[in-house]
Amino acid sequence: MEKLLNEIIKDLTVLSENLEEDETCNDFKRELKRAESRCTYLLGQLDNIYLYHSSLIHNYLELLAILQRYYQNGDLPEKVNYIRYRNLWAGRAHILFKTVIEMQPESTYKGNFKAFLFLYLSFLMRYEQFHGEILLDHARNMALKSEISGDDYVKISYILRGYCNDWEASRIVLLKGRHKYPRDCHIMFEIIHLEKEALRAGIKTVKQSQRISRMNEAFEDAATKNVDVNFLLEMLNYFQANGIDGSINPAKEVLKKYYKDSVEMWHHLAYQGLVKIEQENKTKTVYLCGAIDIYEEGLQVISKKKEPILWTSYIDFIYGIYIMDPDVKLDPANPCLMTIENFLDDLLTKAEKKIKLDKNQLTMWLEVCELNYNRTDTAERRMKYEKICEKGVKAYPKDEHFWIVFFKHLFRIGHFKRANETMQVANYTLGANCIELWHLFIENVRNQLTVKELNEVYVIACTKTKPNVAIHFKGEFMFHLIRTNDYETMLQYYESLSTKQPYCKKMHNDMFEVAFRRANKKLNDTTNLILKRWSEQFGHDDINLYKGKLLVIQAKEISRYEKYLEVNKVFEEAMLKLEDREMKKIFRADFRNYLHTFLRYFEVKVIVEEKSLELPENKP
Repeated sequence: MEKLLNEIIKDLTVLSENLEEDETCNDFKRELKRAESRCTYLLGQLDNIYLYHSSLIHNYLELLAILQRYYQNGDLPEKVNYIRYRNLWAGRAHILFKTVIEMQPESTYKGNFKAFLFLYLSFLMRYEQFHGEILLDHARNMALKSEISGDDYVKISYILRGYCNDWEASRIVLLKGRHKYPRDCHIMFEIIHLEKEALRAGIKTVKQSQRISRMNEAFEDAATKNVDVNFLLEMLNYFQANGIDGSINPAKEVLKKYYKDSVEMWHHLAYQGLVKIEQENKTKTVYLCGAIDIYEEGLQVISKKKEPILWTSYIDFIYGIYIMDPDVKLDPANPCLMTIENFLDDLLTKAEKKIKLDKNQLTMWLEVCELNYNRTDTAERRMKYEKICEKGVKAYPKDEHFWIVFFKHLFRIGHFKRANETMQVANYTLGANCIELWHLFIENVRNQLTVKELNEVYVIACTKTKPNVAIHFKGEFMFHLIRTNDYETMLQYYESLSTKQPYCKKMHNDMFEVAFRRANKKLNDTTNLILKRWSEQFGHDDINLYKGKLLVIQAKEISRYEKYLEVNKVFEEAMLKLEDREMKKIFRADFRNYLHTFLRYFEVKVIVEEKSLELPENKP
């Protein structure tokens, strides 16, 4: 050790002297000086050979790194022979490594010895000229005596295989690692990967059939250790991606044997069971027969606890393929056997006897039955579709979708009386969630009822429903009455409905506009009543109320100057009582337009310009 240390100090001293007059490599010389100082310091630590040897090795490795860096960057001085010093320092480092390993200082170094061994192996990876000199078995066995992790076994195996071309030694290391870490997926994968790489590289130390058997044994061994099924499914994909046909079917059988309760496994095998056949037009037709067989097999062996989950997976899988490719077929041997819609219908019929269908499955069932129903409208299909609708509203009474589908069916077959009876149940059941349903109902009965009967339906929607529904249909009812152009009827319903809660702003606004136009933009008792009722019910935080007041002032038979004074008061009131800043901006713009449209006297215009409309606003 002392000899090697003196040699490196001598090398560094000679290098420094040779480069002393060269001013172009000052950085390189400074690094050499620092390395020489560290080596000189180590001379005083010779009492404990096991503590200072790693520092000496690191010095050599650092010098090699400096030499390599300057050489690659093209900055190495011409007087420094790169090959000579690289081989010289690497050889000395190798001697140090071997010396320490032969001394077997594991008990002294404890955990550090593992790091030392991997440092040695990484050194060997860089300097191939020493591969033939080291005792591979000795280095491997020393490493395996240390406390190393599963990843460390993989690293050692890779070094033995990749840099030393010793495939069997590499496999032995992995087998020892598997024995120590029986559920380590990384080691299991490397065992299989090693055999695959040996096949690809044409390594003939073992027959090809034996390597396939080893892969199958490793796969089954992993299954017996109850490793995560997702890892094994990835390995199955690995076999398929690499064309290892001899392992694909055995792997599937192992999965079915040890993971028969895994829904993920059955789903994965079903996806792989899809048959894709290229047609004459170069498109591919997907056939479901293989996937169906897999799911049917799974339903026969899976536990009762997991059976509902597998049914759900089965249904979602078939439906998902159908959505992505509506041209999917069932069986290439008999493509006209059954449509996919009929198959899904039968599948859901069978599933209903085993599990409670959820919302998505019932919706799916309705969809495929509707397609069959539209293709051929038979009494049998019509009755089945109706029963599924009834199942939906019974199982999920608060879901408006099932009620809407049911009503569309009733209207389609002309059962208006039953639809009317069902509407009463739906209105009570859905409560605040039936606005769309009421729209559907009214639009479909509109042509079946007299004007008076239709109005009464609207009244029910305005009075016998939840507040949000009632408010919505009060506005809809007023719009409907405007279209009928029956002012007296409109006024009659307004007077009866506007005083009943919940109150509706749109009802007041629409009625006011109609009444004002009918009175030839003159005030009358009706318009005054509407404005009064409007302000009583909603206070003064409503922009349309102030617009109505402006129209009222416009209709008065007074001078324009007097009108200006009154509209100015309305504007000030609006700016004071409107809480929303955006509404204030809108009303201010409307007010400007109003002044320029209706108040055109020069005197009024002067007053408006003098004020500049700088009117008060609420503080936010």
